[in-house]
Amino acid sequence: MNKRTHGSTMKHIKRGELREFFVSIPVAVDEQRKLASVLDNLDTTIQETEAIIAKLKAVKQGLLHDLLTRGIDANGELRPPQAEAPHLYKQSPLGWIPKAWEAHVFGRTVEHVIDFRGRTPKKLGMDWGGGDILALSANNVQPGAIDISREAYFGGERLYHKWMTNGDLWKGDVLLTMEAPLGNVAQIPDDARYILSQRVIALRFNTGVVLNDFAFWQMQSNEFQQAMVRRSTGSTATGIQRAELVKLHFKAPPLQEQSLIAERLASLEHKLESERLALAKQVQQKAGLVDDLLTGRVRVTPLLEGQAS
Repeated sequence: MNKRTHGSTMKHIKRGELREFFVSIPVAVDEQRKLASVLDNLDTTIQETEAIIAKLKAVKQGLLHDLLTRGIDANGELRPPQAEAPHLYKQSPLGWIPKAWEAHVFGRTVEHVIDFRGRTPKKLGMDWGGGDILALSANNVQPGAIDISREAYFGGERLYHKWMTNGDLWKGDVLLTMEAPLGNVAQIPDDARYILSQRVIALRFNTGVVLNDFAFWQMQSNEFQQAMVRRSTGSTATGIQRAELVKLHFKAPPLQEQSLIAERLASLEHKLESERLALAKQVQQKAGLVDDLLTGRVRVTPLLEGQAS
């Protein structure tokens, strides 16, 4: 159909041309039914996986909110809400928090900031290429993780040493996009070297106050995201200045509780990622089956007979 379409703004095809198309159809109606059944079953599986992913996302948001407002008590359970157990909570600049928690100014929880926004290879008298060191821009820092499938640049040793003059990125450092888009949060996943590029900063927290893993989750919370938006500027490309970012407030439970909260959220995220991978595999399988079964390259009858045996 694409070969026979007309128009540029709104592509279309004439009915008379459509009548001229040839299609291959199994002669036996029963085989047609079996073909449709196989593909329908796979569609159903895909829809069920999509439903599981949607449910896990909702559970994740709910759990993130509960853990960052109520925390985990000594028995490993969520504390009861403040309305049910007011004696377990105290007032803070962030509202009610458990009594053992603190609310710090965000900037005082950060030990080290790596910020090379505005730096480009051209300004350093160099260019991209010549190596395999990935440059992380806002394009690659997606909500929750680094995405290297998107357009990315790479640099060599010379560019790396001339660029990363404020220290290397460490595994666990938290990445934050400061504009376009504002508020994507990810973590450095390994010990590989990275170049910190456009519109992204890296934060390394004072682990005596806030663990990097806990900060990673808290920065994704609606509370922290909305706080950034309130202090942001710009209309076309909303962003936040570092001077405003460091003024925000940040929750700091006891370190052991921070670790438990981060572990529970990471476990749920692992389940979610497993379902995403399963969905990708199912979609790929469907594409292959459509191509194989509807061209006759693979006959459906022997496949079904093999399953029955």
